[in-house]
Amino acid sequence: MAEAKVKLERDDTPMTDVDDWTLVDVPAVDPATTKLQMDHIKTERESLKQVLIKSKQTKGFPNPTQEQLGLLKRLDDFLVWLELKLHMTPEVERETKVGSFVNQVYNPMLCLPQAYAAKVEALHKTWLASNWGEVKKEVKRESDSDSAVEGSESPPKRARASAPGYTTSHLPPPQDPLWGLNGIMHGIAIRTGADGRRSNFTDPRYKREKREAKVFGHNGLENGAWYPFRLNAIFHGAHGASQAGISGDLQTGAYSIVVSNLYHEFDEDLGNTIVYCGAGGNDNIDPNRAAKSTGTEALRASRQNGQSVRVLRTASGRSAWAPRAGLRYDGLYRVVSVNNTQRNRLGGMVETFKLVRLDNQQPIDLSRPTAQEVRDLERVPSTTIGASWTSKRE
Repeated sequence: MAEAKVKLERDDTPMTDVDDWTLVDVPAVDPATTKLQMDHIKTERESLKQVLIKSKQTKGFPNPTQEQLGLLKRLDDFLVWLELKLHMTPEVERETKVGSFVNQVYNPMLCLPQAYAAKVEALHKTWLASNWGEVKKEVKRESDSDSAVEGSESPPKRARASAPGYTTSHLPPPQDPLWGLNGIMHGIAIRTGADGRRSNFTDPRYKREKREAKVFGHNGLENGAWYPFRLNAIFHGAHGASQAGISGDLQTGAYSIVVSNLYHEFDEDLGNTIVYCGAGGNDNIDPNRAAKSTGTEALRASRQNGQSVRVLRTASGRSAWAPRAGLRYDGLYRVVSVNNTQRNRLGGMVETFKLVRLDNQQPIDLSRPTAQEVRDLERVPSTTIGASWTSKRE
C-alpha cells in the first residue's frame, strides 16, 4: 500500500518551530473511500442549498413547516457526518468545495440557528488550521531547548507551508507583570500574522509546563483556580477544548465541562447542583432523538460509570455563581441523572444532565477573580510588545 506522511493531530493551541519535529509513516487514504465521500458531499451540498435560501427568506425559521424541519434535519445529519466520518484532504476540498459551503452556513446574513453556525464555524476552523488535512512534519518533538527561541545563533526556522506569508512570535520576558512567570498570562505568548492581526499561542519555552487535560479528577488544580481565557485553562489542564463546552471521551466519560449562557433556556445553575444541556439542544429538530454530539455522549458515559467531572464557570454565565471575568474552576461534580422530556422551540428533544458537587471539597470560591486579577485582565488586550520581548520571524 502507498505510504503518506502522517497528519498532525489537532491541538487547541497553534504549533511553532516545525523543523524540530520528526516524520512518521502511516498508510495512505483509500482512494475508493475518498471518491465515495466526495460524491456524497456533492450530492448533499446541492440538496442543502435550499436550507440556506429558505433560512435567509424566513430569517431563521421562526415558525418552521414540516418541509423546513426536514431540511434542517438533513443539514444536521450532514454536519454530524462531516465532523465524525469525513477524512478531509486537500483533494476533497478542491473537488467538492465543501469549505465554501460550510463557510456560507455560518454567514450571519443567512440567519441559520446558532447551534448550526457554531458547529460549522468550529469545523471550518479545524480544516483551515490543518490546511485541509495537508500532510505535515509535526509528530514527535525532539527538543524543547530554550536556546532555540531566545536569541540563539541557529538559523531562523522557515514558515509553515500553510501560513499565508510570515508570522512573528513575540515571547514575553520572565519579569513581565502580565505575561511573565508570575503574571496571569504566564505560558502564553503573542503571534503577529502577515496581515498584522495578533493572536495568542502557547509559549514554546513552557511547553513542558503545559498540563494534559485528558485526566479525571482535580488534575492538580486548586478549587477557585482562575483563568483569563480558554487558552489559559487549556495550558493548566483544566479543560481540553478551545471551543466546545464539554471535553471528554466517548467510552470513559467527560473530563470537564464549561458552564456558560449558551443554553440558558435549559441550563440551571444552583451552585452545588447544575442542570446542563447537551450540545445542540437549542436547535435539534428531532422529537425522538437528542442532537448527536461527542461531548453529550461523553456525559452519558459519565452517568453510567459515575466518574467525576471538573466544572468551570465563565463570566458569560447568568447565575450568581458565575465569575466576574474569565473562567474559574469550581471543583468536581458527578452526573446523577439524565432527562430527555423537554422540547425546544422547534419541537426537538432536549437532553439535560443533572450534576451534583462532590462532598469534602472547599466551598465555591466566589472571591476569584480578585480585584487585581480583573484589573490585570483589562490590560491584556492593550498589551504593548516592548523591546524586552524576544521576537522571531517564522
